Amino acid sequence: MEGAPSSNHHHDGHDHHPGGYHHHNNNDDPTLIMARAQLDCLAYSKVVMHACQHPYVTVNGILVGHVQHGVVHIVDALPLFHGQVALSCMLEAALFQVEQHCKAADLVMVGYYQAHEHVDVSGMDDVARKIAGKIRESCKHAVALIVNNDKISPQTLQKELAVQLFVGGHREDEWRVSADATGDASASLDLLPSAERSKQVVAGLVEERAYGELVDFDRHCDDVQLDWLGNPAVKSKVLTSLSS
Repeated sequence: MEGAPSSNHHHDGHDHHPGGYHHHNNNDDPTLIMARAQLDCLAYSKVVMHACQHPYVTVNGILVGHVQHGVVHIVDALPLFHGQVALSCMLEAALFQVEQHCKAADLVMVGYYQAHEHVDVSGMDDVARKIAGKIRESCKHAVALIVNNDKISPQTLQKELAVQLFVGGHREDEWRVSADATGDASASLDLLPSAERSKQVVAGLVEERAYGELVDFDRHCDDVQLDWLGNPAVKSKVLTSLSS
């Protein structure tokens, strides 16, 4: 996936006017859901780097942050698995650690992310629905980010958003792409500190293959000395890139 060619131009919405859930009357989809979420560069970087680290298998993780006035602010991403992403016993163990981490850091689980094994697969599959639904039980505004695998080359990352935002629908197991009245799905996700800066940082990290240092829960299980919740080496690289 690393050398994937750039796909058709994808508009990136820069307007920063966060708000809660809205429903628009639209000729194509009368139940179109528009929600806004804020995504910190650190969280975005780790989601993309996890996908780049394991380009031929499914990867997933938990999104943590805050919810204020119905707006989800994602401050970090905690990478879970690569390959076998549906092991319930392992998931329970990982979620327990995430809960303890959130309590200590004054955060909450606000969502889920996943990159599919196949480039041409998008959307929420059964695994994504199940885990995201579990998070939604304790956070009603929970969101999901699905990685667009054909957008994670450094060249494309500089220009386009590599994830798509999904929000819960009316039914308990329903998830929809968050889009505005025109159907533009990128308008609902605000990259912080800015879209342009975040894209530059993520593209640079992928180009220098910094994703090799990312530790997910799978790697932590192989060597418990590895810090999958903090990922200090990756965090340092992201913060250094942002300040340079």
